[in-house]
Amino acid sequence: MNRITYRFLRVALAAVFICAFAQELSAKPKRGGGGGGGQGANQGGGANQDVPTTGPSNSQAAAALQAMKDAQDVVEETFESSSQWIAAQAAVKQAQTEYDESCGPVLDTLKASAPYQAAVDAQSKADDSLKDAQNTGSSDDISAAAQADMQAKSAVKAMEAKALASDPTTAAAKQKLTAAYAAMAALKQQEQNAVHTDPTWLAAKKQLDAARGGG
Repeated sequence: MNRITYRFLRVALAAVFICAFAQELSAKPKRGGGGGGGQGANQGGGANQDVPTTGPSNSQAAAALQAMKDAQDVVEETFESSSQWIAAQAAVKQAQTEYDESCGPVLDTLKASAPYQAAVDAQSKADDSLKDAQNTGSSDDISAAAQADMQAKSAVKAMEAKALASDPTTAAAKQKLTAAYAAMAALKQQEQNAVHTDPTWLAAKKQLDAARGGG
């Protein structure tokens, strides 16, 4: 793996993390809107355990599972209505806006440069070559064309990443955004810990384990 590709992959992984985290925050259902139960099934360790389909423990397991979800919803609703949580969400939104706004002028300047335009042209040609290979080439031709296409795209992305990192305003905004997401992630971990140590949730989990024959 060449140096340009390696740098691009590092930048791409960081970008994927930030985007995925932002989508998770924005897609999270509001409390009281009927979506809390679905999220409860995804967190909580024991909340989505298998429920027996036959036998007398079936109804007990279903009741215990629902009790776990209900307890989790109560804890999360309390946690997410706190001033600390609300402030952290606002900080993420503000930092994201500032970062997006700072990127625009930097990328506009880069796109007007001859080296960038040449890299984009090379990427377009590599993409065309890959399509031709996929239509008429051998497996070796396709593999070589795919590698060349990936390298061409990596070169463009690396130029963009370098331009953004070299701009003081954008770099500072990126640092602020990263810190805001880290603070939000820490709060989400605290929320999960609060669920797992909630007495009502623990009691319901014990009942579920017993119904499943594990207690």
